[in-house]
Amino acid sequence: MELIVRAVDVGSGNTKLVTGVTGTEIRCASFPSIAYPSSGETPQWPASERRKTVCIPVGPLFYEVGPDVGLAADTFRAKQLHDEYTESPEYMALLRGALSMMKVSHVDLLIVGLPVALFTLKKAALEKAMVGSHQVGGGKTVTVAKAMAVAQPQGALVHYAAEHQKIETIGTEQSLVIDPGSRTFDWLVTRGMRLVQKQSHSINRGMSDVLRLLAAEISKDIGTRTVTSTLSTSRCAPARPGDLPEAL
Repeated sequence: MELIVRAVDVGSGNTKLVTGVTGTEIRCASFPSIAYPSSGETPQWPASERRKTVCIPVGPLFYEVGPDVGLAADTFRAKQLHDEYTESPEYMALLRGALSMMKVSHVDLLIVGLPVALFTLKKAALEKAMVGSHQVGGGKTVTVAKAMAVAQPQGALVHYAAEHQKIETIGTEQSLVIDPGSRTFDWLVTRGMRLVQKQSHSINRGMSDVLRLLAAEISKDIGTRTVTSTLSTSRCAPARPGDLPEAL
């Protein structure tokens, strides 16, 4: 029996996932990493407002997530931009929303991602949280038998090696992968596929910082307060000049 392997990367900006595999073709999808509290599992939408979202139970609450989550927006939008993001109910809602989109009831191996700076600290806890039965809305569940966390930029390296038929030869090469994300700017140095831990890191400088600055400037121009709330309690130390990897 063929094993079912899937991948999910719940980023601060977007949630990316593998929806299926056919031969060598890997099908992917994504949706915004926004989870709005919902009044229940089956909200009553007018027929004209039906949207591609699902209401995910996490503890006693429900969160609406999915490609059309923007249609559920109100004037307040909270973003979870902190080091405990993977432990938040919003993260779990997004993860379970991704599982729902995979259209399977069981996953033998689930791959998830972490920022480089948090990889060692959060890897074991995240893998443990992913294993087990997940409620994905509509009375459905998805069971994850095993999980493996990887540094988020590592997926780009694997994709590059596969696309350019370098899986066999990349083991003798040194690589630098740069990943400017929504919350963190990550860089990853590898020898082959193995992480060089002391030359890899991430800092809390991403597109969210640019967007917050733009929002603040626009708010001053139009005389309206910014309604975006950022929950940020990051403990990652800023990078020092010596932290950056030397040129390969």
